[in-house]
Amino acid sequence: MVYRYIAFIQLLIISCIITIIDQVSKKTVFNVLEKTERREIVLIYKILNLEHVTNTGGFWGAFRGHNEIITVVNIIVFPFLLVIFNKFIFVSLFTRIGLGFVIGGALGNILDRLFLGHVRDFIHLVFIRWPVFNLADTFISIGAIIMILSLLKEKKEP
Repeated sequence: MVYRYIAFIQLLIISCIITIIDQVSKKTVFNVLEKTERREIVLIYKILNLEHVTNTGGFWGAFRGHNEIITVVNIIVFPFLLVIFNKFIFVSLFTRIGLGFVIGGALGNILDRLFLGHVRDFIHLVFIRWPVFNLADTFISIGAIIMILSLLKEKKEP
């Protein structure tokens, strides 16, 4: 029982840190763009720009214009992440860290949808054809990769 409590606290701390980093990054970048009265700032020429994009769609802009439906789906799906956590509670800390990244990133985007009606995206990789994204998207992707690698590693161990 104590282990379950400690594991839950670990997940809560990781998720909160990720959500805070995401929200602070969005607020900071959008404030800088607003103060400079620009929609885009070149950070590394032909590689990386900060760009003002509001996303009313899903991941990478899919289903653009359906923010209400996506918000409802996200709110319904979010508790399932906690159910998944309950299943993985006795696996490695590495797996729980990955899940914390996914939950924190998802929560960051859900907060945007609930309070702003859209998700704030700002990272534009100019050198490839890729949609503009944010740190929450990055954390979700990294968390999923961490979980997959961790679970594959745990499967191989006797």
